[in-house]
Amino acid sequence: MQRRQGVDIAGSILVSAAMMLGIYAIVTASDQGWASDHTVGFGAAAVFLLMVFFWLEARLENPILPVRILRLRSLIGASAARTMLATGMFTTFFLGALYLQHVKGYSAIGTGLAFLPSTLTVGVLSSGISARLMRAFGPRALLIPGLLTITTALFLLSTANEQAAYFPGLFGAYLLFGIGAGMSFMPLMTIMMAEVPAADAGIASGVANVTMQVGAAFGLAALGTISTDRSRVLIAQGQSAASALTSGYQLGFAIAAACVAVGLLIVVVVLRSPAEARNRQRTMEPEASTQQREAA
Repeated sequence: MQRRQGVDIAGSILVSAAMMLGIYAIVTASDQGWASDHTVGFGAAAVFLLMVFFWLEARLENPILPVRILRLRSLIGASAARTMLATGMFTTFFLGALYLQHVKGYSAIGTGLAFLPSTLTVGVLSSGISARLMRAFGPRALLIPGLLTITTALFLLSTANEQAAYFPGLFGAYLLFGIGAGMSFMPLMTIMMAEVPAADAGIASGVANVTMQVGAAFGLAALGTISTDRSRVLIAQGQSAASALTSGYQLGFAIAAACVAVGLLIVVVVLRSPAEARNRQRTMEPEASTQQREAA
């Protein structure tokens, strides 16, 4: 056991090593093969270290990830949905940039300008419009159509081929993506923190951000690898480089759309409204206080 005021160094090392090994396994799977001893071995090592991490966290007095946090359905559910959203978001800009430059022949500046409908729309909605809509209709009522709009945008991108014009197809997809993202970020964070006790707000915020970043890293690594594999196979079959790259990017966008759709399903099935979550929190606070006094 470590001291109560100590730093959970062992937990930090374990979770960092697990994430590094997992991402390395995914990134190198394109060269080594998904079923190769290399990929399976590093993947299994990552899972093992992650299991050891959770085992350790349940036994330390001052863990980096208190187990009680994992019992908050709104936090864990919203973190999972946010991870799916981040996968779609990172894929949109990463694969989108590759598609615009390698298939459509855009310059770096042209690619940045092509994304303006998304970034400008997010900025406009974040200026207070989303907050007013959330107060009027509730976070969950705003989040569901937001995720549905992002899923639609990614589906449209998955249909873009070599001949796709920027107007109206690509412009419309990026515009829809910006609208959906602007409608989703704030409500998702609001629902995520609604059930969290004030004493655990900092830890919960860290969990939310870490799971989003790590999940997005895994998702982007996986989708990038799958997209590359698809293009490589098609080139070996005799297709042109542009056609093969387009098919690979289309597959990546399609899977990203499915990921955001899974996030939407999590919101519909798992997440409560903030009011319901706060009521549940009030009923649990006496029990949590008792547990903390016993631990002290």
